[in-house]
This record gives sequence, structure tokens and C-alpha cells, in this order.
Amino acid sequence: KSYILTHHNNFSFLFSLYNDVISRTNQINRTLLDLLGILFDSHIDGEIREIVDDLSRKMKEAKVKREILELVKISIGISERLGGVKEEE
Repeated sequence: KSYILTHHNNFSFLFSLYNDVISRTNQINRTLLDLLGILFDSHIDGEIREIVDDLSRKMKEAKVKREILELVKISIGISERLGGVKEEE
């Protein structure tokens, strides 16, 4: 707990950086999916289908990671508040 509080700024920076990377990955993924949709409008062969499925899976994983990141941020906030309460006692 004290390690997290001591390195709060570092964790905050890492989470911010991670969030930016996820956002950029999502933008690239959407652009690529749009491009694939234009190029292969009527038929997508097996290999392209696998790529699209893989991208979709990675998007879902990124969403889960974003949700976990939010939970970690909430946990750090609660930990900081509890630390403040302890100090007041």
C-alpha cells in the first residue's frame, strides 16, 4: 500500500500512457476495419476473416483492459482516502 502511495505519480503516468496507447490502438483498428470493409465488400476470404476476427478479439481485450484500468484507478483513490483517514486518527 505504501509503495503504491509513494509511487502514485509514476503509476498515474503509466496509466495515462497506457490509456493513450489503447485509444490509438482502437482508432487504428477502426480505420483498418473500415478499409477492409471497403476493399472486400462482398466477399472476404478465410485469411482476411481470421484477421478481422483477431482484430475484433483484440478490441474486446482492450476494452476489458480499460475497465481493469478504471478499477485500479478507483482502488488507488480509495487507498489514498483511507491513508488520509488513518493519518487523521
